[in-house]
Amino acid sequence: MQPTKEIIIGKLERILTEELTREQVVDWAMPIIEYDEIEVKDLEAWEFLKIVGGVDMIEYPDVYLYTLDDIRKWILDNSIL
Repeated sequence: MQPTKEIIIGKLERILTEELTREQVVDWAMPIIEYDEIEVKDLEAWEFLKIVGGVDMIEYPDVYLYTLDDIRKWILDNSIL
């Protein structure tokens, strides 16, 4: 299944509602990013997926590099209106 912007946004929204952890989203994204098993044909979705692949990066102990506000902005910036 091709990862579309809508699918990626759905994953991010589930972080915000605490249905998924950041680590679960990265576990989903990284195999697509690191291996060529799924060729992402939508270049915008590909670039977005690469950003989301780092959503679990830690800046300091117990502090994520990207805030929930960052995630909300990613969603807004990538939503198809």
